[in-house]
Amino acid sequence: MEERVDDGTFTEREIRLLEFLTTVRVATRNQIRKAVFKVSDDEVVVKEFLRKCRRKGILCAFSWVSPLKSDRKKPLVYALTRIAVSAAQYVLKRNIHDDFWFQPIEIQPGRGPEMGPLFQDLISAELYAELTHIDRLITWQRSPLLRLQNGHIHHPTATFEVIKDANEIKLFWLETIRVGQDWVSKTRNRFQKIKIAYDNVSDYQKPLRIIIVADGDSRISFLEELAKQYMPDVEVRFTTDERIIAGLGKDTFLNWDQEKGEPIAKRISFLQPGAPGMTASEYRSAQFDEDDDEEYDE
Repeated sequence: MEERVDDGTFTEREIRLLEFLTTVRVATRNQIRKAVFKVSDDEVVVKEFLRKCRRKGILCAFSWVSPLKSDRKKPLVYALTRIAVSAAQYVLKRNIHDDFWFQPIEIQPGRGPEMGPLFQDLISAELYAELTHIDRLITWQRSPLLRLQNGHIHHPTATFEVIKDANEIKLFWLETIRVGQDWVSKTRNRFQKIKIAYDNVSDYQKPLRIIIVADGDSRISFLEELAKQYMPDVEVRFTTDERIIAGLGKDTFLNWDQEKGEPIAKRISFLQPGAPGMTASEYRSAQFDEDDDEEYDE
């Protein structure tokens, strides 16, 4: 690995993998396929690439066992090794937190790590992969530090920018709600902090919407009540793990209909496959063209 760093022999696909995993931390094979590979690439090519990356020491992989009697085997989750993170820092010219590297170890049953944070990262990676797949994602930051005008700081689960059309870049905050010990009080406190951050953040950091990811549709009515109570002026859209995994479409994002007592789809038009308007690829290409023009003008 050190030799490959020195002579710069990382392939374009390996660099895209490093960029992806140093942004989202962990991902499944399907997520890596959407974010790193072309739609036309065969599944065999994806599997062989991941197998080679594990053999070369770039990737490690792990899974977990469900307490349920059925469907016990879960998908492999891929993450960067320690040496891969070191290489990524050199290749990408980016400081990467120690939380982003993993080391394969054998864990005794009942002594496993807390999976909650990993599940949050995985569903975030799913949305990242989908936004990349429809070619709308401009930037993504996992748990960025936002400095507020009241002197405090705030860490959204993630922030991301997507392009609607030329000169129309839209900012969103992502929040993932997971059920666990004291989750109701934790969610209440979280919404209070979001409200403070929303009111005290700079205009250029204020999101168009806050996307709240729940574990299922049945959770949305309760989250809607908390949201109205603790952050009434904040524009919110709900979604769920299953809806994101199903792919972005007209039913991905939801509001809660008080009269009907059920969630209703609230489509975000430019976050649909094949939506009109400038794509992320076209946007980046235009940036390169502008840089070239400036160079020739000089």
